[in-house]
Amino acid sequence: MSTLPLIGSMSTLHLVFTLLIAVVAVTVTWFAGYVVYRLLKQNR
Repeated sequence: MSTLPLIGSMSTLHLVFTLLIAVVAVTVTWFAGYVVYRLLKQNR
């Protein structure tokens, strides 16, 4: 991935979608980790 351009050169729509993808990625990662944690905790 190339270095991010300055915010001023990025369109607003591009910035919104980039932030949206980042939020979704973090949420999915957290949820997956939480599910694995609950499953491991339940087995003990």
